Amino acid sequence: MVRGRNGTLLLTSGVRLASLNGVFSGGRETDSQEIDRLAGILAGEGLPWSIAVRGEPTNEVLDVAERYGRQERVVQPLMGCRRAEARFRGAADGGARGSDTLAVRVVRSDQQKAYAELLGAAFEAPADIFRDLMAGPLLDASWGTAYVGDVDGVPVGAGYGIRIGDQIGVFNIAVVPEFRGRGYGRLITERVLADGFAAGARSAYLQATEAGLPLYESMGFRALENWTYLA
Repeated sequence: MVRGRNGTLLLTSGVRLASLNGVFSGGRETDSQEIDRLAGILAGEGLPWSIAVRGEPTNEVLDVAERYGRQERVVQPLMGCRRAEARFRGAADGGARGSDTLAVRVVRSDQQKAYAELLGAAFEAPADIFRDLMAGPLLDASWGTAYVGDVDGVPVGAGYGIRIGDQIGVFNIAVVPEFRGRGYGRLITERVLADGFAAGARSAYLQATEAGLPLYESMGFRALENWTYLA
């Protein structure tokens, strides 16, 4: 990680996904010169990468992105939900620990390969990307939990929760294509939330895709702000 003078960050994971390597400007005001300097460093790393800013990028940032060929634009809302506002439709106990067709379980590092293959199938991406991302320590971390949803013993969906202070972050919610549209992503999300709230979290956050926005709104999340990714 490299931190610029005005709070802009250069972060690299080593994983070949543009969203996981980039120059991130989280301040209320963007410093295009700082973004330019850090982008110059990252451009030589040989990894897919992006420039990410809160809200709408300025013309100066767009000029920097264009010079580095970062012209694919994705807007993702950051969403939040207080514990009291969360709405569950899963198990009767509100924990979303299973349903008539889906059972959600925790996975650890001894199942890393199978978990990576499931993520690859669900995100329709090479599994080796996720083997690098979901390394053993991440699956056994005290602050993070990986989940798999099974239908009749067949893994069909995945998720990951990160607990920091009194917040639970929801990540990697995905269902393999042939099982989508059945509410499984919601049940896995509910399990992540339920475990996080049981561990003391008072609020939750996630970054949604445009397609996932209605689902998360129905669960009690509301959009807080947008992030724009230029890749």
